[in-house]
Amino acid sequence: MEKSINKLKPFLAIPFKKGAKLQITEGWFYSDQERKIHRHKLHRGIDFAADRGTPVFAAADGWAISSFHYKRRLSYQHTLIGLSLGNFVQIWHPDQKYFTGYAHLQSRAENMPYFKPVKIDTGWYPEIINKPTGYLKNQSKFVKQGEIIGYVGDSGLSENYDELPDNKVNRIKFPAWDETHLHFEVFQRTSFGKKKNQIDPYGIYAKFDKYDIGKVGGLWLADKNGNILYAK
Repeated sequence: MEKSINKLKPFLAIPFKKGAKLQITEGWFYSDQERKIHRHKLHRGIDFAADRGTPVFAAADGWAISSFHYKRRLSYQHTLIGLSLGNFVQIWHPDQKYFTGYAHLQSRAENMPYFKPVKIDTGWYPEIINKPTGYLKNQSKFVKQGEIIGYVGDSGLSENYDELPDNKVNRIKFPAWDETHLHFEVFQRTSFGKKKNQIDPYGIYAKFDKYDIGKVGGLWLADKNGNILYAK
C-alpha cells in the first residue's frame, strides 16, 4: 500500500473548513472497541468526528455522484446498530484515477446527482458505478475542491440515534452507538464496480491514536510551512 501512495502526488485537502471542530476517532485499523462491534480489524478509511450538520467539502476536483448504502444490522451488547455507509457522496478524480468517498452524511448537497443502490456481490453501490468512465462523467456533476457536497451525520450506522442524547452516560451504556462523523475513503474500482486498492490518505496504516489531523504525509496537500491544507 505504501508503494501505491508513492505513485500518487499529494492531491487531497482535508474535506472541511479550516477551524472546524474535528477529531480523528478511527484510523486504518479499527480501535479495539470497534473491532468487537464490526468483527474484523480493517477499517480502510478515516473517521473525522464532527458536529451534526458540519459542512463537508470536496477534497479535490472531480466528478461527484451520491447514493444510499443499504443497511445491514448487527446486535451488539443488546444494541442494534446498522453497518453501512448511509447517505454518501463519491467523487471520481480522473487525473489520479482514484475515488474519494464521504459517508454517513446527514444529507447530501441538493445538487449532487443521486443514483439508486444496486447489489454487487455482498456490497451495495450506486447503479452507475460499473458503467464506463465516460458515462460516469456525463451523468455526474463536476465539483471543484472546496465545493460543498454534504453535511456530517450518522446515517447508516445506528438505529434510533436521535433518541439518545450524546453524553457520557449513554456512551458507557451504549458503546456501539457511533459519534457523528465523516467516514473518508480513497480507493479505485474494478470494471464490475467493486472497490479495490484502498489507500490510507495519511499513509500511516495504524489505529486512530497514531493520527494527527495536522500531520504532513500521505496524500494531503500542505502549504510551504508543512501545514495540511483544508478544502475551504
